[in-house]
Amino acid sequence: FAKRAFEKQGMKILTGATVGGLKKGKDNVTATITAGGKSQEITVDRVISAYQFALQADPSAAALPEALIGFSLQAGRIDAAEAAHKELLKRQREKPEPFIRYGDFLLNHKQDQQGAIEQYRQALIWRSDDDATRGKIADIFLTRGIDRFNHQQFASAEQEFAQAGKWITDRTSPQAQRLADYQAKLREIRVR
Repeated sequence: FAKRAFEKQGMKILTGATVGGLKKGKDNVTATITAGGKSQEITVDRVISAYQFALQADPSAAALPEALIGFSLQAGRIDAAEAAHKELLKRQREKPEPFIRYGDFLLNHKQDQQGAIEQYRQALIWRSDDDATRGKIADIFLTRGIDRFNHQQFASAEQEFAQAGKWITDRTSPQAQRLADYQAKLREIRVR
């Protein structure tokens, strides 16, 4: 039903299609799409629009937002990738993986540390014993603490280090050692 409605609006729906390659131009990206044994080239905005319409047509499939995330990142369309992450969260809200991936996206592509922490915490609701995710949160606090320490904002650094310590589970890890080293440096500063 949805496919016919989109086709009446002049859109061509390709099911079972794969993206064979991407070519970056000056102002756009062209994707080579293969469906039914035939290949065609489509500019990026049309591809993203097609994915978005497919998302509306099939509100339960997890593969569609996954594909849109991958394509959008390759094409440099961070806005479309973020929208696809949010759609994936709606479709898989009781699994930790989409929250972890969205947290990684926010941290690496949008430099949104607080947003990443929030997503990692959501993931821990579903898998509280996930040391890797806890480590990601600790890394954010540790990195912020080191930055504040290097800018001689020692009280703020101490707060960030305290937060990092709450998330580190292995006290013998390199991460824990790094935290201990900076906390020792703070103690030395207080003694002076």
